[in-house]
Amino acid sequence: MALFGQLDEDAFLVFSRKNRRLYAEAILRVYREFFGGSRILVPTRDDVVESLRALLRQRPDLWTEPEDLPGDHIDDQRTYGSLKIPDDEVGRMAVHVYARLLRASWIEEEPHGFNAVVEMPPAVLALADQFDAIERGLPQMFGGVIIDIRTSLQALLADAGANALGLAEAAANAIRFTRRLRAILSSLRGVRREIVGGGDIRRRIDAFFDEFIERILVKDYKAVFTYANHPLRFRGEVVLMAGEIARDPARVRDIAEAYVANGVCADAATAERDVHEQLRTIEEVFENLSGFVARIESFRMQLERRLRNTVRYMESSDDSLVDRTAALIRRIEAARHRFEALGREEPHWPSALAARPRILSGDGLAQPKAARQPVARRAVRRREDDAVEAFRDRLSEWYEARLEPDDRAVADFLDRSVPPAGTQGRHMEIADLDGFAAFERVLDIAGDGGGTLDGRYEIAPAEGRHASDWIDAPNFVVRPKGK
Repeated sequence: MALFGQLDEDAFLVFSRKNRRLYAEAILRVYREFFGGSRILVPTRDDVVESLRALLRQRPDLWTEPEDLPGDHIDDQRTYGSLKIPDDEVGRMAVHVYARLLRASWIEEEPHGFNAVVEMPPAVLALADQFDAIERGLPQMFGGVIIDIRTSLQALLADAGANALGLAEAAANAIRFTRRLRAILSSLRGVRREIVGGGDIRRRIDAFFDEFIERILVKDYKAVFTYANHPLRFRGEVVLMAGEIARDPARVRDIAEAYVANGVCADAATAERDVHEQLRTIEEVFENLSGFVARIESFRMQLERRLRNTVRYMESSDDSLVDRTAALIRRIEAARHRFEALGREEPHWPSALAARPRILSGDGLAQPKAARQPVARRAVRRREDDAVEAFRDRLSEWYEARLEPDDRAVADFLDRSVPPAGTQGRHMEIADLDGFAAFERVLDIAGDGGGTLDGRYEIAPAEGRHASDWIDAPNFVVRPKGK
């Protein structure tokens, strides 16, 4: 009987003893070299054994516990079958590892002439792929995931029937993205445990920089939360598109028909139910994204604040502070003795100790809540305009109008700069910022092939260039309309 209906029941026995890291590396080595790349390879038994032999040569530290190797017992034929037993010890170890993976169904053999072709079962491939992702730190291009979801929904809005199969993958990507956010939050919790439970300050700082800065902040956090990849950048757009598709019966029907036609679902009713479920999944993921991102941001700031407090404590807990405190106490004690010797009353010396209330005392009891006061009616005061704020707004509007003048302002500039018969841009002079902004606006019109400005001037591109201290730009012709 297969474990979970797919894996062999003995699949995980290879991880049950001290050599478990060896078998984990062996599975990853075989997967990455032969089954995890972009090329479709068909490795033979000898290819896989040779790859395992290379792994054992490179990492002899993985073999931490002795195991029965081929040649040590008389029942090798039953255990290793037709496998060729090498003479060297590393080769025998490689054959032994290969045989254990074969018996646990991590790999399968198919006879091929005098050799055998090796394959990985589908369930093992999926599991090895997850092992590979975990060891690599999980996928980093999650900004790309957000873009894929957005693109899939845009394609469904354009043509639901032709692009229907992208919806299921978009929903799966949304779920995987939430899992990655949870993984980042879990990593932050682990770093906090390392910092809080560190034996000394140096270990805490090492944990902060090695775990938080290098592994999480640089790799995971930067990959997910940069502006271009930030999950909140397209949140509203994705939610709106998913809702629009779900509320359109014609689009839902087209997607469901494509599901049935491609064998994804058995009937139209099941297909429509799956479509609504996938769209609802995408909506829920992106609607709840803000709260999750806020939790990660808050956790990150807590870690940074904890490190800042730790460094401040380190700076204030040096030997010089202890020496200064001891010297201060000695001076206060000497002053007290001098007052006693003179027979004078000792002044009040302020204490650095704060009074600590007793735990079981009246001060520690909860105070009863006062009765809630009724809301009294009162007139609503009109908000008075702030003269300074209004003046600042007028200054901002005036400044923006100078930098981006409208057609009327540009035409007024041309009234002052262009003679009645017209002129070329290379002959015009720019004297101030207003003239430069107006000149750029005329350049934009000329660069688009020419046109009219405010119904008063005609502008067209011309040969040559305008070169001045302000700008170097293509030439143009400007003349009053009708001239």
